[in-house]
Amino acid sequence: MKLVRLQANSERDFERMYDLIVHNFSREHKMGSLSASEFNVEKGLRWWTINASCAAWAMEDEEGNFVASIGLHEDEPWYSTKKFLTDGWLFVRKDKRYQNMATVLIETAKEFAKERGMPLMIGIFNIEEIEGKVKAFQLMDMKLVSAIFMAGE
Repeated sequence: MKLVRLQANSERDFERMYDLIVHNFSREHKMGSLSASEFNVEKGLRWWTINASCAAWAMEDEEGNFVASIGLHEDEPWYSTKKFLTDGWLFVRKDKRYQNMATVLIETAKEFAKERGMPLMIGIFNIEEIEGKVKAFQLMDMKLVSAIFMAGE
């Protein structure tokens, strides 16, 4: 596996990310009516551009396919002008989990944020395996600072 920095203007990078998202993420992401099963390509392209223009990486397999990725963008709390980096996505293909890919991507994002003197916030937006993911983040020296709850479908 090879870590690659993605380019917002690269059609090839976008096509490989599209394949990862549409054929993998959108099929397994579970959040009730907010699940990614009805992926909107136009909105996805805008989100890709916002994040890849800031910073995005992927783990590339021997065949050149993306099997894991993280994208970052700048944001700020509603109550402050202090900026932070946050993920637009963090996803590892199911058959590639438990191979340290998420760790490589997160550590790369942490280093990027540190170089810019900005905090990094990464969210877990799914209803499956939340406790295990929280533990994994904590093992990477990240603090639990928030929670999101959902009512209805």
